[in-house]
Amino acid sequence: MAKEITDKELSLIEQCVSGHLEGIGVSGLEAELSGHGFAIQRRTLLRRLTMLNAMNRIALTGEKKGRAYQPVKQDLVVTVEGAKATASIGSLTVEIYVPLSSESEGIKAHVRQPRQMRKPVGYNQEFLEAYYPNETWYLPLELREQ
Repeated sequence: MAKEITDKELSLIEQCVSGHLEGIGVSGLEAELSGHGFAIQRRTLLRRLTMLNAMNRIALTGEKKGRAYQPVKQDLVVTVEGAKATASIGSLTVEIYVPLSSESEGIKAHVRQPRQMRKPVGYNQEFLEAYYPNETWYLPLELREQ
């Protein structure tokens, strides 16, 4: 008669895997589980990991001895009072944007390019030297009054 697999057992394994965003191998996972007072045979652990992967609760990377187990990464997009928020489950990155015009989206996309992809731009030295704080302004009067 086959042993019934409890959700508590699977949740503990999933919790241990989710603590390692870069991934964890079987040996490291065995050590972490034994630290929680949960002794399990390696072959049984491998079966549980295969089951969790089939249920899309963890992800596999690598092959054979180099295999690592990672938490499943899911992108989450939420609209909050007209603002767009993007986050990744399992990471600390959260970005919230106010609605942008199409021109602003283009500028944001350009700025987010890697530096080596952008066209280098130098300073206009005369423009910078012509500025005197509290005496001259970079912006014309019409723009400053807006």
